[in-house]
Amino acid sequence: MTRVVRTLVDRFVQDEVDERGYVARGRDLNARRAVADIFRKYKDYLQSTNQMDFPTLERVFLERIRSATPLGLVGNLRAMLVDEYQDTNPLQERIYLELAGRSGAAAHGRRRRRSSRYIASGGATIELFRDFCARAGRAIPSTIPRMLYLIQNYRSTPEIVAFFNSFVQNDPDFAGARIQPPKPGIIANKPSENVPVLGMFRDDAATLATDLAGLLQAIFLGGGRPADTQWPKRSGRRRTG
Repeated sequence: MTRVVRTLVDRFVQDEVDERGYVARGRDLNARRAVADIFRKYKDYLQSTNQMDFPTLERVFLERIRSATPLGLVGNLRAMLVDEYQDTNPLQERIYLELAGRSGAAAHGRRRRRSSRYIASGGATIELFRDFCARAGRAIPSTIPRMLYLIQNYRSTPEIVAFFNSFVQNDPDFAGARIQPPKPGIIANKPSENVPVLGMFRDDAATLATDLAGLLQAIFLGGGRPADTQWPKRSGRRRTG
């Protein structure tokens, strides 16, 4: 229960939730009133003891940026790079846009293509990068944000890139998180090493871990091991890969 409430309290700050609107909407009004009351008491406790948690620190930082006169260090920014943008929450994005707007700095946010399935755990949502250009344009009227797809891959072989593209396009668990229209596929720029993509499948995680460790030991310490070209017969149980 504490972990659940802790997450809700963080989201109150990071999403700049309107407390009255939160209580007035939806079902379970008693539960909503209880959460809002916990949030107010927690906020009052932090203030009375001169403490800050991370969401409060972000909120105070944004307020001080907005009230910075003269601009000081904020005015000296020329470029701002935000890596792993899928981990950004709405409050953090307001910080980035406020910094860029007040300083005139060029802003660039980068996210991993496969990250859409995992962003919710940090308070972020897929709309953060799907609608980023529109929000940035409203926050900084003098700019015209553009979406650039970094599709040139110089790290992986063509076999790995082809497997990745196929997996992303056909994975049903990922389909709901895809941005529409779909982004172009990744393009491999590294020569082929004539090594296919291999898979290891076992009936449980413990067996998979043991056999994978043995495979790695054979490859790196035992002079190698020939690939098993015979696909193992599947049992009726779920296989872990």
